[in-house]
Amino acid sequence: MLTVTIDILERIQDHPVSRINELMPWEYQAAIETQKAQSEAKTAQD
Repeated sequence: MLTVTIDILERIQDHPVSRINELMPWEYQAAIETQKAQSEAKTAQD
């Protein structure tokens, strides 16, 4: 959880206010799962 908080605090500096919903926990979790799936797919190709 701490790593998520740190990442959000780093990203919020340059994040547009109109897209602040992307940093909400429910959206952030979806982004993490997407990145994880992409990483696993890339690993499977290698």
